Amino acid sequence: MTQATRGGFVAAAFLDSTLQILDAVSGEPVNEGKIRMNGMASIIISLDSRGEIVAMGTIDGRIVISDIKELLDLKSVDGWIDLV
Repeated sequence: MTQATRGGFVAAAFLDSTLQILDAVSGEPVNEGKIRMNGMASIIISLDSRGEIVAMGTIDGRIVISDIKELLDLKSVDGWIDLV
């Protein structure tokens, strides 16, 4: 779990592939879905943030760097979020 301090959001990743973005004040989820990269399920095993930038490391060695606003705009399709 990591906090995007300037954005007011918390990102949390779970071992079932779920990425959840929460409002830091209310704790309410604002975006949630299981992660896919290039159409393949993946698991985020590390998270860090600085300001509004979130870095995610996946179990298959990929690193994704995204603005929290981009993560908020990603739409879940059938419960999946495509990062790349």
